[in-house]
Amino acid sequence: MIQVENEQQSFEEWYIQVIRIYHAINQLTESYGLNYEQYLILKKVSQDSAIEVMKLAQILAVSNPAISRKVNVLYGKKLITKERKDESDQRKVFIALSETG
Repeated sequence: MIQVENEQQSFEEWYIQVIRIYHAINQLTESYGLNYEQYLILKKVSQDSAIEVMKLAQILAVSNPAISRKVNVLYGKKLITKERKDESDQRKVFIALSETG
C-alpha cells in the first residue's frame, strides 16, 4: 500500500512539472498569437511544404479529428492554406504555409 502511494505521489509530482514546462513553452509562442502545438505544426509545414494532414497527425502522434481541429484554427488565422488534390477523396487534404504563415 505504501509503495502504491509513493508511486502515485511521484506521478503527481512529475505531472505538475510537465504542466509547468508546458506553460513555460507556451509563453515563448504567445507573443506570436500561437500556442506551442500550433508552432510545431507550422514548423513541420515549413519543412515539408504541401504536407498531408493525416501524415501530420502521425508525425505529431495525435488523432485525425484532433489534427483537423488544430489545422482549422491555423487556417482560420490565415497562417496556412488547404488544398484537396483528389476531389474524390475528401479526407486527403494538403496544407502549406500561407504568405502570412
